[in-house]
Amino acid sequence: MIIPEIMIIKGFARSECLSLLCCMKLMTFALLLLLLSFNSCTSEYGECLQEAKKLKQQIAFIEKSNFVSPNENLLYEIEKIEAEIEFLAKVSGNEELFLSEINAEL
Repeated sequence: MIIPEIMIIKGFARSECLSLLCCMKLMTFALLLLLLSFNSCTSEYGECLQEAKKLKQQIAFIEKSNFVSPNENLLYEIEKIEAEIEFLAKVSGNEELFLSEINAEL
């Protein structure tokens, strides 16, 4: 009679250890996903910032070439690039900081 009770207790202890182990694995996995999402956000902001800096350089180049020989199409191109920079600023999550970083470059 004692042996079946011991077997039941051992079985219960094993199931508790397994469920604890599963919980720990799930928590570790959730923590890893959270860390990866933070890393992803910062790199996306950096990518948007780099793209906007390239676009700002394009605007400067177009303005220099438009100064030499004025062209209405180039002004339209500048407006399109500025709209794209504003879109990147909105996507970045912090529009004011983003635009201040872009404008500080020049």
